[in-house]
Amino acid sequence: MKFVNILVLIIILVLISLFIYPSFNKNKDVIINLDPYQKNLDASDSFKTGAYTITKVAEYDITARVLSTKKYNDKMSELSKFDFALGWNKMSDYNIVKETYVTQYNRFFLWHLESNYQLITVKEATESGANVHMLTDNKSIQRQLRKVNKNDIVNIKGYLVNVQSDSGWFINSSLTRTDDGPGACEVFWVEKITILK
Repeated sequence: MKFVNILVLIIILVLISLFIYPSFNKNKDVIINLDPYQKNLDASDSFKTGAYTITKVAEYDITARVLSTKKYNDKMSELSKFDFALGWNKMSDYNIVKETYVTQYNRFFLWHLESNYQLITVKEATESGANVHMLTDNKSIQRQLRKVNKNDIVNIKGYLVNVQSDSGWFINSSLTRTDDGPGACEVFWVEKITILK
């Protein structure tokens, strides 16, 4: 019996070292010194998918560090099963990220520094990090979204969109990186996602 307990403990430690520890130390040397690319559109390009009308409001292309991912099962999850907390510029710097506590709930992303509060200001963090609702009706892209992990470096292309459901609820994308609070999330229709590292 003692041997079985030791064997189980060894297996658990191996699994932790293989799957959990690497995600915390991944891509330490990568900083993305690049703001997301955005080109606003005239909001006349709409399409229908299921019970939703999707209106493209901006082309969007972002390369970022994944700070956190969260899967949801709510009214948005038919189109958006995942939210990604993404960081670029200072919020992609591993030396800052490793000192930052990040959590996602109720379609929001919250962060605070665990120590060394001089590493980044609130303004810098707000302007270089975002909670992004990842929308798609494409099964291949859904599978790719499932594979994304904390500290991955990703490039995602598509459109910021406004969504209107046939049942009446709606959500509009933020079009600026300087806002926070309700309405500040990017609503991102994903056309292509690439895990770079």
